[in-house]
Amino acid sequence: MRYFLSLIVFGLVLSLYAVTVYSQTADEMTPAEETICVIYEGAEKGLCNAYCEAMDCDSGEPQASDKACNRVLDNFFKATGEELPPCELPQLCSDEVLENCDVAETVICNGKLQCNRQYNALNNSCRTLGCDTPVP
Repeated sequence: MRYFLSLIVFGLVLSLYAVTVYSQTADEMTPAEETICVIYEGAEKGLCNAYCEAMDCDSGEPQASDKACNRVLDNFFKATGEELPPCELPQLCSDEVLENCDVAETVICNGKLQCNRQYNALNNSCRTLGCDTPVP
């Protein structure tokens, strides 16, 4: 009986571990860990979260069908006035900035996402741009 009970407990622990390991999305970040949609509110934020984070429609391995991704994207366009979701925009901080500048990060500036640093290769220096509100 103890053996049987131990086997059941082991199976439950193994199942919980598997659920945790496989709950990652294609980009290996759960929607709760991602912050790319924080500049939106209401329906826009929900659609952004669905497209960019939960469904990972911007990745090479989306977690939804093309039809579902396109439907959410169409609704996002309607809600925002044809604005692209931030996950479909190019990387905001260039590789050059990321390699050469400390604390280069995406910030919110006047309601838009942008890189907070600019790199000058001529004198190998970085300068901070005006807005410093980090994306939470």
